[in-house]
Amino acid sequence: VEGTFCAFNTPNHVIRCHPAAFAAGCMQVAKCNLHEKVENRLFARESLFEKSNRESLHSNAVSILCEAIASEMKLAKVNVEKLRIAGLIHDIGKIGIDEKILNKPGRLSKDEWEQLKKHPEIGWRILSSVSEYSELAQFVYHHHEKWDGSGYPNGLKGEKIPLEARIISVADAYDAMTRERSY
Repeated sequence: VEGTFCAFNTPNHVIRCHPAAFAAGCMQVAKCNLHEKVENRLFARESLFEKSNRESLHSNAVSILCEAIASEMKLAKVNVEKLRIAGLIHDIGKIGIDEKILNKPGRLSKDEWEQLKKHPEIGWRILSSVSEYSELAQFVYHHHEKWDGSGYPNGLKGEKIPLEARIISVADAYDAMTRERSY
């Protein structure tokens, strides 16, 4: 129903999103298995990527960068694979963000920016509800934390930020700086 929203709790906030967006994301997450690459790609395309082609390009690039960084760091193959998948779905919480904000060509207003900053928590809620993704949920939740503690959602600092979230953050920032986008 247009104008209807569902609410759910995250560690710090109550998040509101359109029930169809939330249900579609949960249904797609439930279908996935950590080791089934094809379904992981379908999951992302059928939920977030339908809202924004730019998000599709960005998430694929972040996934490739996460995999390359993790491989270069000589992480175990299983961890490289987890980071590849986490990079692909790091912004899945954006399914709960209005398409007008995601696709806005210009700079975001303060209110729009505050809405966008909720996506790690929305992603955490979606991913943590599926056992295969519970570990990845923590990486997604913290991928906007900053070394100096100025990030969000918790203002974690330094090594308190999980290594995997730091890798996603570097890949995310690199792609954002080398690709045209409004935020």
